[in-house]
Amino acid sequence: MKVAFVCPEMEILGIQYLSSVLKQKGHQTQLFFDPQLFDDTVTVRKKLGRVFDFKERLIQEIVAYAPDLIAFSVLSTNYEWAINFSKEIKNQVRIPIVFGGIHATSVPEEVLKDESVDYVIVGEGEYPLLELLDSRFDEKLLPGVQSLCFKSRGNLVFNPLRELEADLNQLPFPDKDLFYEKMPYLQKSYTLITARGCPYGCTYCCNGFLNKLYKGKYLRRRSPGNVIEELQSAKKNYAIENIYFDDSTFTYDKKWLQAFADEYKEKIGLPFLLKFDQGATRSIFGNQSW
Repeated sequence: MKVAFVCPEMEILGIQYLSSVLKQKGHQTQLFFDPQLFDDTVTVRKKLGRVFDFKERLIQEIVAYAPDLIAFSVLSTNYEWAINFSKEIKNQVRIPIVFGGIHATSVPEEVLKDESVDYVIVGEGEYPLLELLDSRFDEKLLPGVQSLCFKSRGNLVFNPLRELEADLNQLPFPDKDLFYEKMPYLQKSYTLITARGCPYGCTYCCNGFLNKLYKGKYLRRRSPGNVIEELQSAKKNYAIENIYFDDSTFTYDKKWLQAFADEYKEKIGLPFLLKFDQGATRSIFGNQSW
């Protein structure tokens, strides 16, 4: 089956992982990127935003692609954009639309109430999305798709939460080409994660919510060798100048960090940037932060 991912203004690793899992199982994916010029989460100039509005052209491209499913991954900051976009799509074609991401995970009942949204996936979405496609949207099979929320005869149905993939090494590497084909400049700074989650439960952060949702099991980390393997493949295939680690808390496991640092220095050796300024890491990696 064919999936159209609709994405605004940024590279999203979650979409890349979704695409990798779907392609691994024989499905097709394509990215439809809205640059949101003069109308993003930082810069709003309404008149210029209307001049450089790409939505109608993107919808025409989506229709021409003829997907079986249209997917949005939403934060609270871009939820209004996503809902408006999905409504405009529904005004032209009756293609099923699924929402995922932290906003949809946090308030699935509110998202699903919108008439333009057919499905919501709560939590990690790689395998629930795959199972949704495999069900071919047959209402008799939908109750068996864990983590899926959907509408049935006027009611909202919330399936049980799927157990997490405990071993992140089992996931395929993210589908970078999905974004690089649209935005080749992104490959200069290769973005990746070595873990999912955070050991802390700050109330202002989505990780606190996810820790509660998954009853303290959300934090998992890839092996140093698995991360190095991804970076070696990236160096071989792309014009990378530096690495960006998008982990919530990169330095929480000092033993893991030391083992990874030794391999990174020997086999990768590129300048890197952390999601937050964590100066303690610089001495371990040989002062390669930038």
